[in-house]
Amino acid sequence: DEPLAAVALWEEVHAGAFVYGFVLFMLGSLLALCPLGARARAGLLGAAFVATIADLLAPFALPAAGGALRVVTFVGAELALVALLAVVAVGLGRGGDARD
Repeated sequence: DEPLAAVALWEEVHAGAFVYGFVLFMLGSLLALCPLGARARAGLLGAAFVATIADLLAPFALPAAGGALRVVTFVGAELALVALLAVVAVGLGRGGDARD
């Protein structure tokens, strides 16, 4: 396997950063309306943010760590986003609003 050129790596990061950024922005905005404590909201959003940053930066570590790192970071980021989505869905599904 030939390592990817720097331009290809940055292109992969650019596309992923846009998608992850948009999803985190939307879910974070909805999370603000959920009836959770401030620490729980910050912890959940922080964990999702760290997981997505790890996934975005994983392609730069591939030559040293191998392809398994990319798979692990992708799965971790997706699980964090699914957990965030589930909390938002349950919180808003119960009719709760942190502003009430």
